[in-house]
Parts: sequence; structure tokens; C-alpha cells
Amino acid sequence: MHPLRPLLSALISATLLVACQQPALQAPDAGAVDAGQPNKPVLLPDAGPKPMLPDAGLVYPNSTAAEACPPESFGASFDPDAGTLEDGGLEPSVQFGLCVALRKLSATTRLNDAPASGLVNLRFESGGYKSEYERAPDSFGRLDTRVMRGRYDMLRYHPSGIFATHLGHEEFGTIDLTKDVQRELAVKSHLMRGGVSYATLPFTSQTFPPDIGFTATGLPASQSVSVSSVGGGYEVSLLEGAFALYLSTPPTALGGTELLSFPLTNSIQHTGPTLFDINLDAHELEGELRIDGKPIPDRRVGDDYQLDFTTTGATEPTVRTHHDGAVADFHSLVPAGKYSVNLRFESAPDRHLPSIIYNKQVAQSVDLSAGNKTINVSLKTHIVEGGIVIDGVPVKPSPAYNYTMYWYGFSGAVEPWSLLYFELLLDTATFELHVFPGLYYVMLFIDSNFAPDLVEGWFLVDKHFEVKADNAILPIEIDTSLYQGHLYIDGKPPPAGFPAGELVFRGPEGFYSKKITCAEDGQFQVRVPKGRYEVVFYIDRKTFPEYATGRQRMISALELENNQELDLYYDTVLVEGPMRVGGQVVPDTTPLDETGLSMTRQQDGREFEWGFNGGAPNYRLRVPEGDYTLTYNIARDVWPDVAFGSAAMGIKLPAHRPEPILPDKPK
Repeated sequence: MHPLRPLLSALISATLLVACQQPALQAPDAGAVDAGQPNKPVLLPDAGPKPMLPDAGLVYPNSTAAEACPPESFGASFDPDAGTLEDGGLEPSVQFGLCVALRKLSATTRLNDAPASGLVNLRFESGGYKSEYERAPDSFGRLDTRVMRGRYDMLRYHPSGIFATHLGHEEFGTIDLTKDVQRELAVKSHLMRGGVSYATLPFTSQTFPPDIGFTATGLPASQSVSVSSVGGGYEVSLLEGAFALYLSTPPTALGGTELLSFPLTNSIQHTGPTLFDINLDAHELEGELRIDGKPIPDRRVGDDYQLDFTTTGATEPTVRTHHDGAVADFHSLVPAGKYSVNLRFESAPDRHLPSIIYNKQVAQSVDLSAGNKTINVSLKTHIVEGGIVIDGVPVKPSPAYNYTMYWYGFSGAVEPWSLLYFELLLDTATFELHVFPGLYYVMLFIDSNFAPDLVEGWFLVDKHFEVKADNAILPIEIDTSLYQGHLYIDGKPPPAGFPAGELVFRGPEGFYSKKITCAEDGQFQVRVPKGRYEVVFYIDRKTFPEYATGRQRMISALELENNQELDLYYDTVLVEGPMRVGGQVVPDTTPLDETGLSMTRQQDGREFEWGFNGGAPNYRLRVPEGDYTLTYNIARDVWPDVAFGSAAMGIKLPAHRPEPILPDKPK
């Protein structure tokens, strides 16, 4: 230990004991670090309350979660042995207290004029912030919880006793939790029952999932419930209100027809026990569906393709019928109405046909409002041949790997948009695809299976590739450049053999990423398609648990038309101090982080995330330099009486690097 270390430690502790949200006055470095800083104290930019000693009665905004940390909590917040400079000086840090105020909600919960029983769920929402609490009240319906201080736009309440599968909250307006609050929360629910039939036949009862699923939107805003029918009838409970009602069913309940939020009624007044029968008139659409004159292949167990029925004027399908492959004939029993019909196909990888097809038009319009209809459709494809070459060399076969191509079909005067997703075995550098006629945006997913050290991401093949009446050629040539350098985290290479983080290359026509593991000297190398990129680094929090991770720009414009060698320096500011929630030290209750911060840097809007594993009264955080607005996060079940979620701190963290304090050199 340096002979002046004890005296120096006492001096630093006294110097840095300031208001919990402000850095201390910094000692000058006389040009030792930046070779030109004035030799006088420097106060970091103001980001909130003026700096003052903790015992000076600093007042924080009472409308947000942050509160002043107790002055005595700073006594052990700085450990002079926790970080040292190689030249014998102490690593400087920003002293910043993270203390969160809690306010108590004493609620009396009731359901149908009786105390609520079972689990009760409360949600507190304000803009993008939300906290949640779920516990069982006592026999009188009383429930106490503590919530991060703030004014919340909406309090939502849901008692589990409405119905076993019921979801959906009643809204109770704003709640001011800048102070302790008492609130009575009471809702009413009513039975709704009736018969269910489809094409005059009762539903086939199902348990997993239930054959009847209701969604109601209106007042209250949204609720849902599901139940298994019994003998062609059902019975559920819903919150009292006025709402539109929609029905969803699994395909096994209706002989292969699946209902997707199918509208039943635009308005139902549910103010007491309600009788609501569901009698859906249905008609059959039958015919033949082929691709290039052949039935859709049978490539998996169960159904091989689906037909989506979208009501005229709507944008999403409300009916989906399921069909087996290998035979051209199909039969779809569909509720009466007018529909467009599109093919939906999810299957196994294939050498020629897509493994996934979305929204490929089968019929522009089918009128099933008055009776059955027949259609016969043969979808024509054309062959698109090509090969993949990287830096003039065909890709090396890898028979255990499937690569993917994405073909987005633009909508036309008659045809809607469509999506083809090919999964192809990399047993050769060439391919032969069967593609429907149309105009496509084509992308190829690349990764290190194509070439060593290659980044991964979607490579743009062609913005407007047209498949017409004839077969087409699509050569894919990818020219790359090698980018290499050394990575230094706060002046040191990352641990060899461990993930250092993820490099992201953002260009006008490509977005690629690569997780890097460095050598002992910090060396790394990646291969990137030629272009001009912004280079961003996300540090790995498993390797660097003290560090906040987020989108940190390393290079604003990296020209990769040729190989480049450029080192990367990821520098951070050490922030440390006490952490308290409701005056308590955060406990270590799980192997994961109990609390944490979401931080938004004011200079560029970049967001960073950091987690704190409890059990210690103080924290250490490293984050790139900047001024940050803070959101405090609490994980579930850290405290049995505290709501989990997020809340605005209402203060800013000025993370600016203090000047190092160096000991006098002995003469």
C-alpha cells in the first residue's frame, strides 16, 4: 500500500460526500490526463438540484420515484480499494444515490357486493411506465401494497373470482400515489349463457384449448374468457358493461374450421344475467387447389396448409380452414358472408418450394352468403435459378445447415401482398426456386456458415426482382471486406475466450451483427459486406456485470470498400453510491437481478439497461459518458408487499468522467 493511502482515502471520502444526485467538485489534473485542462476545480454540468451536502435537506420532486438518500448511507459508498489506476492514483467515480420512495395503497376489494377472494391483480399505469401487484386479500377483502411514488394515469383492478379463465381489468381512473392512499375497488360480473351451433350442429367440446373463446371490447376496454361447451351450451361470467363480442375457436371444434376473433355482435348490454345464443349459419366452399398442376405436398404430420378468409372490407382474416396435403380436393365450411381467400402454408424445408407462404391469393372474392360455392385453382410458378458466391468463391457446402431467403411480394391492382420464405439445404452453392409471378423484394440471411468470421443479418439481393412468364436467373454475389482491430474496455482488453459483446453494422442497405470473442490482446476480426457503416457496440453484461449495456456508437462512418484495421475503445464512467427502496437495502432473493435501471442518454436518445443483484447496500455501475434520464425497475417478488414494474425517477444522472486524484510523488 502506498504510504499516503490512508490519508488519501479519508480525503477522498470527505471530498465526494455530496448530494446523492450530484458529482463532487473535481480535483485538477494539471494536464496529466488531458494535457491542457485548467488547473482549477471543475464542476460537472448541472443536471438537477444544486450540489449540497446530504444533511442540507435536499428536496426532490414529489411526483416521481426518486428521493434523497439518507446522509449516513454515503459513509460506505466509496471504497478506495475497489479501483485503482496503474500509476498509483485512485480511480475517480461519480457519487450518485439511487433511492426510491414507496407509497402505500390500502385497498378494499369487492366483487358482486362481497369481499373479493382468491388472487387480485392491480395495475398502475402512467405513459410507458407500469407496475403490477398480485396477491390474495384477507377475508374482508382488504389488501395493502406499496408502489413506487408517482401520479398514475390509470388504476386497473381484476379479481380472479369472476371466472376461472377470465382476463381483463376494470378501470378506476387516475391515482395519486405521491402520498398514501385508501381506495375501495368494487366490480360486478354477470353470467352469460346460451346454446352454440355451427351449421345447425353443436360445437365439438374441447378442453385444451377450450372450444369457446370470447373477446369483448368496449366498456370495460377489453376482457376475454374461454370455456368448454357442454351438450351444445355454454356458461361464462363477464364484467358488467356494454361491449362488442367476438368468438374464437380451435379447428377441432368445428371440423377443421378455426374462427379468429369472429364478430358476433357490435353491441351487447351486459347489466345482468344474459342469454346469448350462438347459431352460425355456414356454407361450403369446395374445389381443387394445385401448385403447378400438383397437389400441395404432404410434408408434415397434421394439416399441411390453411385457407384464410377475410371479410370484404376487412384487413385481417376471421376464418381459417385447415387441410391435409397430397390431395387436390378441399372442403371448407365457412360462416355465411363475402370473403377473399388466401393461401397460408407452413411446412418443412424443401429444395424448391417455399417452407412458408403467407397471403398468397387463391380467390379475390367468394360470395358464401346464400349457398355453397366451388372453385378450382392452379397456382403457377416459374423457376428462378442462381448461386451464391462470396468474394468470387462459391459458398462451401454444409449439409447440416439450412439457409433462408425472404421474398416479399408487392401488392398489385388485383393481388395483395404476399410473403415467401425459403429454407434451403446448403449442400450446394446453387439453388432452383419455384416462385409465383410477381414483383419481389428479395433478401438472403447470411452468417458464418457461408464464410469464416462473416457477420449475420439480411443481405439485400434485389429491391425489385420481377418474376414473369419465363424462368429467371438470380446470381447472388457478395463482396466482403475484413475489418479487424483491438477492443479495449476502459483501456484494457476484455477477458480472452469470453463474449465481449456484439458489434452491429448499420448501413443504408444492410444491418448486420456479430458477437465477438477477443484474443488475449483484445484482437478481433469480422467479415462484412462491402459498404459504409455506422458501427455500434453492445457490451455483454454476463462478462461485464457492472456495465450498463446499450447502443454505443463506436464509429460514425466506417468505409469498408477495402479491408480496414481500426481499434475500438469502449470507455465508461464509474458511478457508485447507496441504493435503497422504501428505505430498505435491496435483498438478494433470486439468482437474477432484483432491480435495475433503464437509462436514456439525453445527447442522442440512446438507451442503456443495467441490473442490480441485491444483497449489498451500495452499487457500482459503469456507463458511457453522458447525461441520463432514469427509469427504476423492480423485478417480481423481490418484496412480498411491493408492486413490481417500472417508474420514472424524475432525476438525471450526470455521468461525466471526474478528473483522477493522484497522490503526491515522494521526493
